[in-house]
Amino acid sequence: MEALSVATILAILWFIEKIGGTPMVIRPIVVSPLVGLALGDLTNGVLIGATLELVFMGAIQIGGAVPPDVLVGAGLGTAFAIMNGSGADVALTLALPISIVAQSLKVIVFIMRSWFMDFAMKRDQEAMKTLEPLLRSSFLNNVPGMFRFDMTLLDTYISDLENKRLSASERDVLNSVKALRSGSMNDTLHSYLVGWCIESEFGRIDQFCSIGRGADAFVRLSHNGIDRSFTATERDVRWDGPYTDLPSVIYYDTPFILDEPPAQSPHPTHRGRLSTMIREDRDSSILDKIISDRRLESFERMIEEIVPGRISFDSKSHSIQYIENGFEPLEVKNLAAGMKVFSIIRLLIEVGRINQDTLIILDEPEIHLHPAWQVTLARTLVALRRGVGCKLLLTTHSPLLLRAIQAYSEIEGEATRYYLMQRNGSGSIQCIDMCNNPERAYDSMADAYDRVDDLYYMDDRHGLES
Repeated sequence: MEALSVATILAILWFIEKIGGTPMVIRPIVVSPLVGLALGDLTNGVLIGATLELVFMGAIQIGGAVPPDVLVGAGLGTAFAIMNGSGADVALTLALPISIVAQSLKVIVFIMRSWFMDFAMKRDQEAMKTLEPLLRSSFLNNVPGMFRFDMTLLDTYISDLENKRLSASERDVLNSVKALRSGSMNDTLHSYLVGWCIESEFGRIDQFCSIGRGADAFVRLSHNGIDRSFTATERDVRWDGPYTDLPSVIYYDTPFILDEPPAQSPHPTHRGRLSTMIREDRDSSILDKIISDRRLESFERMIEEIVPGRISFDSKSHSIQYIENGFEPLEVKNLAAGMKVFSIIRLLIEVGRINQDTLIILDEPEIHLHPAWQVTLARTLVALRRGVGCKLLLTTHSPLLLRAIQAYSEIEGEATRYYLMQRNGSGSIQCIDMCNNPERAYDSMADAYDRVDDLYYMDDRHGLES
């Protein structure tokens, strides 16, 4: 019974120390009197505590150092001394070796615990793959991990709140949570989620609308006669229009995403999410489809012309290498940027992230590409669209890439729409439909070539008047 009392005291003190912000309740000056009180000898406990406190005064944890375990040493040393009718001399003799032994055991536990970290992380990823399909709204599947939880727990939470008296604001929060559970949306929840996505990308909402010198940022999309819009102020976001489930969206704007680690933040940016996607486990069924599906044969052949090797991920060392037959493995950070562009597309296919429901946004993909590779990229994207059925949204400043996209789309019979983004007199950006006259886009990009030609041919060194 006495041993149980001492163990209970030490466990309670350890718990208070861990959750209470280190209140120093595990020091001998606290531990020994409490043990003495539990064993019926408070006076001796106080004397032992004062003596041990002087000895262990410098035994504190600094950084990663593991000091002698003061709690176990003082607790057991005091208990043995009092139970044997001895004083501080016996307690001190026992407390020192006990605390050192406890310190050694703690280090061993820390080492053994680290062995299981990879296993625990892998099991956690497997659990997340199981739970994610439970989210009914495809929009929420694109929202960072805060919304990925067990639906059973969410139902319990909703049921518990419905049985309580709530204020009007609390009731609004509950209704938003219920909307989340059912996969539907309301204005408050939808505006919050849109604002949350903006903040994850820009840091603060006001960064999104600062170009207008403090004015609100307004975005409106019209499709099939239906308008959807949102206004971002310095503090919040307002949504107007019907809610639509979004497809799986991939946003690419740099090949150097291969060099970046996967997202660790619960609110990752598009780059963090893309970096995580390309490191997912390979889907063997997808790989088999690429090999067997004739529609994808040309796509794979085009990729291999540029990237004959493969990207390899080492889950243990977290290193990424480019492996090609006949050559030594190459760290991916040393791989040509143009090869990274094509490697990322192939990786997204291999992990099953690109399908007929996927929207791929490519922001100036021609950067880092040789002109010949720009033509290959255009051919590859059209083949990907034709073979998989995904949707592509591409922005470019390259007349060569634009012309190649136009040519291959016409050859393959793929419907392609062209738009020109122009700043109008009021300072806002206008999207001009050029589907009936795509040549207009080349006029704006050809300006730079004309200026260089003028400089070249007007120079005296070329025998012309300047």
